[in-house]
Amino acid sequence: MEKPCQVNKPKKRIETLRVNILLKGICAEWAKEIKELGLATSNHDLVNQAVKVLYENITNERLKIARLKALEKAEGNNNV
Repeated sequence: MEKPCQVNKPKKRIETLRVNILLKGICAEWAKEIKELGLATSNHDLVNQAVKVLYENITNERLKIARLKALEKAEGNNNV
């Protein structure tokens, strides 16, 4: 039986960033609580999730600002 012909796809370059941190105070408490609740399986997972949530929040804020500017612009055109 012949193996199906495999096509070598070019590999996508994955961006990486090394982060070496020490959490203290309330951030350390939150991190421990999140891990104890099973919401993050490791420190790596915890940091990845935190960055994703922060990025989503920033993106949502940018969208709100863009919507407000578009609304203000539309209202300004209607008042002319």
